[in-house]
Amino acid sequence: PSCRTPLAHCRSRNISMATPAGSPVELPPGTEVSVLLAEDVGMENEEADVEDGCRLGAWYVVKVAKSKMRKSGQDDEGSDQLGCVRHLVQFQDGSQQWVDFTRRPVLVHPPKDGDGGLSRADRARIMTLHFDGWEAASASSGKKQQPSGKQQLGSVSQQCFWLTKVKDGSLSEMAELVLASCASFDFKNISAVLSRFARDCPFAAGDAAVSWSAISECIKRVHADSLCDYTPRSIANICWAAARLAGAEDRGGGLDEDAQKALPGIYHLAMCRLLADLRWATTADEEVWPSGDIWAGWQPQEVANLCWAITRSGNVPMDSVKRRLLSIVAQGALLSRWAGFAALEMANAFSAIGASGLAPPILVKRILYKTHKHLDMFKPQEVSVVLLTAAKSWAPRALYRPVLQSVLQKVAKTKLEGYNSLDMQNLMFVMAAVSKSKVADELVLDKKLIHECAGFVVQVCGHATSSIRSWKAGELTGLVFGLSKLGLLDEALLREVGRLWRTWLQGDEQKAPPDALSPQTLANLVLAMTRLGYADPELVALVCGRAGVAAKGVARKGSKTWDEKEMTNVLWAGACALGCHEVSALRGPSSQPRVVTSALKDLASALQGLLKTVCSQVQQGRLKLREGLPLSMLHIAYTALRAWRAECGSAGGCEAWEPPQEMIAAWRRGATNNVEGLSKRELQASSSRLHKEVSRSLTEQVLPSLFPGGYRKSDEVDLGGFIVDILITPAAGPRLSIEVNGPPHYVQLVPSLSSAASAAESAPVHRLNGKSRMKMWFLQQVEGVVPIAVPYFGWDACQSNPARQATFLLEVLREAGVSAGAASQVAPPTDVGAVAQGAAENVDRREETVAECFQKLQAARRASNEAQVVLAKANKEVSRLQELVLQAKRAKERAEEEATEKAKGLAEAQQAHDGQRPDDGGGELDTLRSAKRMKSSNGSAT
Repeated sequence: PSCRTPLAHCRSRNISMATPAGSPVELPPGTEVSVLLAEDVGMENEEADVEDGCRLGAWYVVKVAKSKMRKSGQDDEGSDQLGCVRHLVQFQDGSQQWVDFTRRPVLVHPPKDGDGGLSRADRARIMTLHFDGWEAASASSGKKQQPSGKQQLGSVSQQCFWLTKVKDGSLSEMAELVLASCASFDFKNISAVLSRFARDCPFAAGDAAVSWSAISECIKRVHADSLCDYTPRSIANICWAAARLAGAEDRGGGLDEDAQKALPGIYHLAMCRLLADLRWATTADEEVWPSGDIWAGWQPQEVANLCWAITRSGNVPMDSVKRRLLSIVAQGALLSRWAGFAALEMANAFSAIGASGLAPPILVKRILYKTHKHLDMFKPQEVSVVLLTAAKSWAPRALYRPVLQSVLQKVAKTKLEGYNSLDMQNLMFVMAAVSKSKVADELVLDKKLIHECAGFVVQVCGHATSSIRSWKAGELTGLVFGLSKLGLLDEALLREVGRLWRTWLQGDEQKAPPDALSPQTLANLVLAMTRLGYADPELVALVCGRAGVAAKGVARKGSKTWDEKEMTNVLWAGACALGCHEVSALRGPSSQPRVVTSALKDLASALQGLLKTVCSQVQQGRLKLREGLPLSMLHIAYTALRAWRAECGSAGGCEAWEPPQEMIAAWRRGATNNVEGLSKRELQASSSRLHKEVSRSLTEQVLPSLFPGGYRKSDEVDLGGFIVDILITPAAGPRLSIEVNGPPHYVQLVPSLSSAASAAESAPVHRLNGKSRMKMWFLQQVEGVVPIAVPYFGWDACQSNPARQATFLLEVLREAGVSAGAASQVAPPTDVGAVAQGAAENVDRREETVAECFQKLQAARRASNEAQVVLAKANKEVSRLQELVLQAKRAKERAEEEATEKAKGLAEAQQAHDGQRPDDGGGELDTLRSAKRMKSSNGSAT
C-alpha cells in the first residue's frame, strides 16, 4: 500500500487499530539468545531483577533447552491475567537456569543459514517476544494525553506560505512568525521550524532571546497535541531538534520552565508511538499489513533519529519503555542485517543502543563486519562513532581490533584527511581500549598494533601540538588520557597542553572554554600527564590549590563540585609530580642534593594543604572515602610529603605535619589491601615469570659472589606500604630494592615511534613511567634503600643464556654502586641520591647500547635477507642456463637424426636411379663396395 504507517493504512481501509491479543512466544529448543543478566540472578531472586535499570550485569549467550507456561495470579479486579513463558536456558559452561525473557533485555540470534532471508512469520515471532507484557508496563507509565482542545489550523495555502517563510526567512523573521501564528501551524511547519532552529544554533546575541521564546512555544504546542496525527518523519525530526537544542541551552539562552517540563512527555509519547506501530505491524495479519515491513512504515532514518534523540537528551531516564524500544530496534537491525540503513543512520542507531548498554557482542560483530567490508561507504565521523561504541560495549577486543587497524592505517596514508579533532580523539580512545589487556598473547597483539599504527599516533600528536587552539578542552584531555593508557609520551604535546591550561588557570577564568576547568577535566589531565612520567609542577600546584579551595566548601561562580575520585586523583598526581620530575632539571652534580625551585615549593605546599583539608573533612564527616583505592592514594600523598621533607628539609617549603595515627594506619591498610591476608607462598606464586627468572639468577649466580660475607634475600616484601619485588639485606651496607620492571612500567617516546615505523632496524626509546619512578623515590628517601630497576628489554636481550643473564645483572648492580666482593663500599643511605642518579643515567646509557645492538642485529638480518635474495636470483639464472644447454643438446640430437634420415633417403634415391632396389641382395652390393674402399685405402697407405 502507499500508506506509510499502520495508522494511515487502517484509516484508508477502515480497519480497527486494535492489536490482536496473541499468546506468549515460546522459542524452539536450540535457539541462541543473548540475555542481559545480573551476576547473582537465580531462580530465588529473579523477581527482583525487574526492568528498573538498577541491576544490570553482563551479556550471556545461552541456548534454549525447553520452555513452559507459568500462570500468574489475579489482579486487583479478580480477572485472570495472561500467563508468561519461562525458558530453561543452558550457559556455555553447561549450567542451566530458568529465565523469563520478558523481564530483561534479550536479543534472539537469527539462524546462521538465514542470511537475512527469514520469513515474515519467523521475524514476527522473534519480534513479538519483545512485546510480551508490554501493555501492562506501559499502562502505568502514563496514558496518551489527549489534546486540550481542537486547534484551529490554517488553510493549506496558509501552511504553504508559512513553510516558505520558515525556509527562506531570517531567524528573527521566523521567530516572530512563530510567536504570532504557532497555534495555527500544522505538524509539518512545527517540525520545519524546530529543525531550522536546531541547524542554526548557536544563535547570534541579537536573535537568542526571541529564538528561544519561539522554540519554547513550539515545544509546548507539540506537547499539547500529544503527537496526534503526526507522521513518523515529523515525530523523528521534532525529537532530533529538541535533543540538539537541549545541548546548546547553556550557550546564551534556553527553554522556559513549561517547555522544559514538556520535553520528557514528548519523548515518552514518541517512544510509545513507535512501539505501538511496531507491535501492531508485527502481530497484524498479512492481508491487513501486506508489506511485511519490519519497521512498520517508519524509515530507518526516522528510527535512527528517534533513538539518537532519546539517548542524547538528558530528559529521558532509562525506564522500561526506553529499554524495550532500544532492544526492539537492536533486534530488528540484527534480523534485517541493517538493511535500508545508511552509514550515518547505522552509526547513530548503534551509538544509541550501545550508550544504553544494550549492544551484545553479536550485534557489535555484525556492524563491525559491515563497516570493515564497506569501509569506503563510511565517513570519518561515522567510522569513529562505530568504533567508539564498540569499544565501550562488552564486546571482546578481538572483534574490533582488525577494523581499528585497517582504519588507522588508512587514516595515516591519507594524512588525517577528513578527520576532525573529535574523530582523532575517539580513535585514540579506541586504540587505548584495545591495548589495555594484561594477557601475554594480547600484549603481543597490542605491541604489534602500536607498531603498525605508529604513523597515525605521530600524525595526531603533531596535529594537536601545532593546532592546539583548534582542539576543544575535552578533546585534548581525552587525547592525553588515551596516550597515558597506551604508554606513549610526547613531551612537545604535553608542554603545549600544560602551557595552555596554566594560562586559563592563572588568567581570567571566564575566557576559558566550557568544561576546561571542570573538576573531572583537571583531575584527568594531571593524572594522565604524571602517569607518563611528565611533571609540570606549576600546573599540578594550581590544580591542587583549586581542589583544596573546593574541599573547604568555598564555591566558585559557575564551578562544579569535586567528588571523592577527583580529589584523590589530584593527590596522587601531586605526589607523582614531586617524585618523577626530570632528573636533569632537579639535580646538580652527583654529590649535590636536589635543586629546589619555587614551583616545587608551591607544589609541596599545595599538596600538603589539600591533604590536610581532606583529612579535616573526613574527621568532620563531610567527606566519606571508600576502602581500597582512595585510601591508598592518601597513603601515597602522605609518603610523598615525608620523602620531600627527608630530601629537602626546611628548604622544601613544607612545614612538618602529621595526621592522626589511626588515619595513617587506615591509609596503609588501603595501600596493601590487595595483598593483605595472603601468605608468603601465595605472594611468590603470583609473581610474574620475569620476576622468578631474575630471582633465580640472583640466588644461583650473582649474589654469592657479590656478598661473600653473607646476605638475606626476600621476595614480595611490604616496605612502607609498597610491595618490593626483591629486597636484599647484606651483612654490611644498605639494603637493595630490586624492581623487575616489565612492559607496563615503561613508556615509549612518540618521536621514536616515527623512526621505528620508517626503518625496520630502529627501536622505540623507553623510559620508566611516573608510578615506577615515584615508587623508587619513596623507597630511596623514606626507607633508605638503594632502588635498582631491571628492565625487561635488557633481560630479553640475553636470550635465555644463563651466563649472559648473570653478566647483565652484575652490570646493573655495579652501575648502582655495588661491586663484587666489596659490599662495604656501597654508598651509605645519606648518599643514595647520587647513587640513584648515576644508576638512572647508566640505565639510560644501557638502553641506548641495547638499542644500538638491536639496530646492528636488524641491519645484519636485513643484509642476510638481501644476500639470500641475490643468491636466489643467481640460482634461478643458473637453472635457466642449464635449461638452455639441455634444449641445445636436444636440438643437436634432433638435427643428427634428421641428417641421418636425409642421408638414408639420398642413398635410396641413388639406388633407385641405378636400377637396384634395397632388397635381400643388397647385402652383396654393400660387401663389394666395402672391399673396394678397403683396397683404395690400402693403396693410399702404400
